[in-house]
Amino acid sequence: MLTLEDVLKNPVIPRVEATDSLKKAAKVICEGGIGAALALDDQERINYLITKTDVVRAVAKGEDLEITTVEEYGTPSPLKLSGDKDLISALRLLKEYRISHVLVTHDNKLKGILYIRDIVFALTEFIPSGKLNLGNVSKRIPRLDERATIADVATEIVNMDTEAAFVGSKLVTDESVLRSAAYGDPYSDLALNYAAQRVITTDPLTDLECAVRLMRTNNTDKLVVWKGKIASIKDIGYILPDIVKELTRYVLLLKGGDVDRLEGLQNVKVIKTIGKYNAIVIVEGEDALKNVSRRIGDKELVVLVELP
Repeated sequence: MLTLEDVLKNPVIPRVEATDSLKKAAKVICEGGIGAALALDDQERINYLITKTDVVRAVAKGEDLEITTVEEYGTPSPLKLSGDKDLISALRLLKEYRISHVLVTHDNKLKGILYIRDIVFALTEFIPSGKLNLGNVSKRIPRLDERATIADVATEIVNMDTEAAFVGSKLVTDESVLRSAAYGDPYSDLALNYAAQRVITTDPLTDLECAVRLMRTNNTDKLVVWKGKIASIKDIGYILPDIVKELTRYVLLLKGGDVDRLEGLQNVKVIKTIGKYNAIVIVEGEDALKNVSRRIGDKELVVLVELP
């Protein structure tokens, strides 16, 4: 399985100071291209992670972005994972903490920041065709009239726990809020002036694997789905561990256990052998592996191969 280090090819660490204003931080995040920035101390130790989501929250609360600082809205103890962590395990943790960024380390030294988009794109080849469609992950987003300001959009995004809103017929996203916070005034800027210039619309029946390929090709983290919904790369990333675990193939060696106890198990193939091991067992999916373990016992099993 791919690891975080495999994805972190060109480490990018946009930097801010803990005392920087959120307006300055928004500019750094915009220019960094990964939706986040880090505040480090003089010894290169992590003080805060500030993300576009934090900026959106601040706008929704009506904060003065010229005065409010990174340390007031940043995360002081962001998720850090070793570079040899596999991508699926990383996604499970991102889902658990409801976040989109992870700091990657090597020998306890910071190597870079990964955005959930980059992790999902790296897993494209492992997403099964025909398993799920966008209807399984898309969600309805709020709709505002054409007089709405960027701050109005930010408020709806936070209240609805989403990443975008329709203003009239246009899509205004969390990236729109970030750009207004960086270069304008979100409390007076009309949201339509920051609407997405390029929107990709697709059908709710679009296969999930095809959708991710579409996102990767167009370097976007959102797709508009018919009937007022969007599918985001974050929501796709949150469900990927459940999909991939069902596809994982295990090749096991059975030593000393009763092979006949595996009769009738779904997604389990048994090849009886002579010698040190009683059988080679090929198991499709994590649930099937648990069933094998229950019938035989972990002590009798040796995992020979795990794919992907």
